[in-house]
Amino acid sequence: MVLSPAQGMRFFRLFDSVVEFANARLGLGCDLGANRGVRDAAEQLEVVNAICANPEVLQEYAVVNPSRLSAADLKTALTWQEPLPERFPYCVRPNGDVELLFEEHIIQLVGLSREVSGMLKSDIGFVDMTLLPFDDAIVYASSLSEFDVAIGAGLASMFDEWFDEARSEGRFIRTAEEYLAVVPQLKARRDEREARELIEDAEYDLNPPTEFPGVHRGALADLSHEERDRRVEAEVRRSMLEDGDLPSIEERLRSQCVKSARCDDFFVLAVTEKNALLESFLRALGARRSSGMNKKQLVAAIAELLERDASGLIDVFEDLEPNEFARLKRVYDAGGVLTAEFSEIDSLKEFPMRQELMCYLFDEGGSVACVIPDAILDAMRRIDLSGVAERFQNVERARNVADKLVETRGMLTFDEAFDEFRRMYPASFDAKDFVSAITKYCVRDMQGFELFVDKETHEIYLVHWRLISELQDADESLQSFSGMNSGNLGFLKDLLAVRAGKQPWQLPESLVAAESYFDWALGLPSARTFAQFLNENVPDGENDLFFADGVMEVIIDEGSAGAEPTALVQYLADRGLAFEDMRHENKMIGLLFTLINDLPRWDNNGWPAAELHAATAGVPEFRNPDGSVMKVGRNDPCPCGSGKKYKKCCGR
Repeated sequence: MVLSPAQGMRFFRLFDSVVEFANARLGLGCDLGANRGVRDAAEQLEVVNAICANPEVLQEYAVVNPSRLSAADLKTALTWQEPLPERFPYCVRPNGDVELLFEEHIIQLVGLSREVSGMLKSDIGFVDMTLLPFDDAIVYASSLSEFDVAIGAGLASMFDEWFDEARSEGRFIRTAEEYLAVVPQLKARRDEREARELIEDAEYDLNPPTEFPGVHRGALADLSHEERDRRVEAEVRRSMLEDGDLPSIEERLRSQCVKSARCDDFFVLAVTEKNALLESFLRALGARRSSGMNKKQLVAAIAELLERDASGLIDVFEDLEPNEFARLKRVYDAGGVLTAEFSEIDSLKEFPMRQELMCYLFDEGGSVACVIPDAILDAMRRIDLSGVAERFQNVERARNVADKLVETRGMLTFDEAFDEFRRMYPASFDAKDFVSAITKYCVRDMQGFELFVDKETHEIYLVHWRLISELQDADESLQSFSGMNSGNLGFLKDLLAVRAGKQPWQLPESLVAAESYFDWALGLPSARTFAQFLNENVPDGENDLFFADGVMEVIIDEGSAGAEPTALVQYLADRGLAFEDMRHENKMIGLLFTLINDLPRWDNNGWPAAELHAATAGVPEFRNPDGSVMKVGRNDPCPCGSGKKYKKCCGR
């Protein structure tokens, strides 16, 4: 149902006249534009909201009658003292009607120029608009702004239940007459409740409870984030050492040491290796034949090839992992020998491990020495190691970007991954080298994703291991081998469909620089605030040091994959976080939802829900130090620091 053209013209003539009068009368100075077709929707909405807060302006408008409107139009304008500027849950019915939920009542909405349902992308969701009574109908007066955030099946089902319950109980507003009779009461009831809750919240914040049944204040609650991380890391290491799950650094290094005095003679060291390794190394150097040789002949052939043409060593390096080459080069930069006291080595990243034929460890009592054999060292001096190092740097960059992209999007094509890679590193790999680096990565099974070939289109996707696992459970015909999978996309088509048309989220520099996606997510202000809440409310019987991290891992993994918020609330309850004190329960849920909205989501093509809404609305979102959304008044100084009012700066 829509208004007729004549009704629409009459409505806009009246509406525009009232808005222009209020703009001038209240001194708002909004740039509404010369005509309706070029009006700034945000500026217009500011005036409409101001009318809601200053109903006396309508009384004055009726007296002044600046546009010389009829008595009937002026009477209609006076009914706009109870407009609703809200964020409504909406539901589009099969017949095209749009229903809004307000205070457990359903408001049936009428469009002005076309069906509102035709302007909405989904059947259920959230929408911003201002409602006005007009010609015995309820119309929307401001531009419709849909929250383009995926809503899961659980929340959609909950909305449906609310709508159906309100409909069955007769809490339905269809006409302007019903609207004018009921809405003032609903608004008054809500204002009273919000005022009461505001007072209760203030009292709660000033004197919050310190104890709740079933939980206690954890040992990490009063530590800074840095101190907390160090404490947890140290405890993990101590626990693993005590359980024998993690040998000490000294034990691991000594187990790799050659049982003899320090030596750099390639022949002496190489003859201790197996024939298969020597043959493989010889072939990597470019030798055509290696079969039939004994161990001494193989070692001699390797030494001869290295002396004649050192460039073959580059092909050997190509087969190493970036971290293996980096460790080897560290020894090379030290002159071929790197020594350290066992007691001074705090991490294996600080000291290389043994690498067959390339470098060897020697136990020297209180210290350890890593030595590159003479023939290898001499060959390394005759080749361009800087070029090899640059290639390995690009390999690491490519793998890092691919890892982070899959974590934030769930799945994507090689072309999509390469586009993002070249955006960040324009002078790096070409597409062929990028594909080679990622493919080798997957074959070695060292990543959080696998390759998937769609049998129908032959498109190759980088797919999160979790989705591959779910696909294997759902489709027995899926073929898998060494990180490569082949089959039908199945339910993965649903993921691609739900994010179709959404531009991919670009990886921020902070995420690219982070050691892992999980570490980056844990560093978000909203994640730190939520982790602090968990440390302050550890369920009795849980480990104080590990409880918060265990919960955060599940929340981050499930939140990015698109889990229902209600399911995550239930997960927290199952872990012992269900409070009889509803204010504390609501605080936990609020912190949880803020965190979820900050996490990249697969169904949003990587976009965090909060960022997607800010980008869609065209208004930046500012945050408090704890990660919560900052409430900024239109006349407040803009938080960006420009010195202008918010409405004249980022709030335009």
